[in-house]
Amino acid sequence: SATRTGNDAGKFDEQLSQLESALASPDTQSLSPHIVQARENASEMRLSAQALEQQVANSRKEIEALQSELGRVRKESLLCPLTRVLNRKGFDQTLQAIVDSAAGAEDKHCLVMLDIDHFKKVNDTHGHVMGDRVIQAMGEVMRACVADNDRLSVARYGGEEFAVLL
Repeated sequence: SATRTGNDAGKFDEQLSQLESALASPDTQSLSPHIVQARENASEMRLSAQALEQQVANSRKEIEALQSELGRVRKESLLCPLTRVLNRKGFDQTLQAIVDSAAGAEDKHCLVMLDIDHFKKVNDTHGHVMGDRVIQAMGEVMRACVADNDRLSVARYGGEEFAVLL
């Protein structure tokens, strides 16, 4: 669309130059075809500009949708798929943000680390599927504990280890 509009603009510019020459000529009979051609080229320019405008609008919508999807995927990439709490990368980024913002601040921060005792025994006795269910349940409990407080973050630090940033 942009190339077509550029080409149409070039043709229109050329037509206007020819019209200018015809206007400078004493022969008024030669003006009519130049005026008709200029009007046709102006109409083509208008259509090209409208098509380009529509394509830009469509592209803008697509860009906004892609940006939204990218934001969702970035956020999801920081979550443990099993527990839906922060994964190690999300934990590291959140901890770094807290440390960076704490310089000179009077806020107090705390890190709570916990793990599920005897978890290997759960896996060995009941299998890994049951072990995953235990980890999922722990994630649900941890999410519920911090759900209404944006100053708290829960992460699955590793295997059966969890961290809470306060």
